[in-house]
Amino acid sequence: PIKTEEMIDFLYKEGIRYFVFEDFNEYVKLSHLASKAKKILRIDITHISPNTIEYGMTEKKLQILLNQRSMSVDDIDGITFYLAKNKDVNSILSVLTYCEKIINIIGNNKILNIGGNYRLPQEVGTEYYEQLLKKLNSIRSKYGYVIYMEPGRSVVKSAGKLVTKIIDIKEDKHQIFLDSGLPTGISYSPNCIINISKTIEMPLKKYDFFDITCSHRLLFSTELSCQISIGDILEFLNFGSYSICKSSNFHGWETPRCIYKKGVW
Repeated sequence: PIKTEEMIDFLYKEGIRYFVFEDFNEYVKLSHLASKAKKILRIDITHISPNTIEYGMTEKKLQILLNQRSMSVDDIDGITFYLAKNKDVNSILSVLTYCEKIINIIGNNKILNIGGNYRLPQEVGTEYYEQLLKKLNSIRSKYGYVIYMEPGRSVVKSAGKLVTKIIDIKEDKHQIFLDSGLPTGISYSPNCIINISKTIEMPLKKYDFFDITCSHRLLFSTELSCQISIGDILEFLNFGSYSICKSSNFHGWETPRCIYKKGVW
């Protein structure tokens, strides 16, 4: 939401007609440099979801700017928000109820962008989306809002997998060392690991996963039911988000190669 004037100017000239802003200075920049673009206000929801990053404008600040006539509701084409760890249906419903309060300030027939970070139904349950759809239909019919949704994790995460090799095992400490890690973009625990070198099933055993950087930082811990050995090749499924984009050649590591086959990564 915070962009330099040069970036706004470039994007607008390239045809972008939709921007998000969250403070007055950004609103002014967009008014001058992207006058015909839709301006979507990101609102602060930390009072509803404390774990959420402090992005957005508070209701109090919005009211002050409107009362001062520094901003006009006619120049606000909609609202959006950022909800971290978006897995609890009660949390998203509370946020949407708060959005209705903001809608009553800025007016009807605009845009509500409910952001991204949405999981697959098997991760959150079908009831999550049934209740979400009911709430959104209510907002659409009551206020005439167009609803935007960013697929986020439900598409990006499942679009890729990481292939890595076991280079050492400390059996006494149940530690596995990989030829990938922090420099290659491992920033969260995979929800499924497959040993493509072996198919032998074993009793579940907990392992700690590390890379070979000098930080010796734990990447993640999980239980495996497959036999493992040094040299085995592992697949981490659902590893498309916040992985390859965070990789670097720090510590002399080679940046991971991307292999594309038959429509899937």
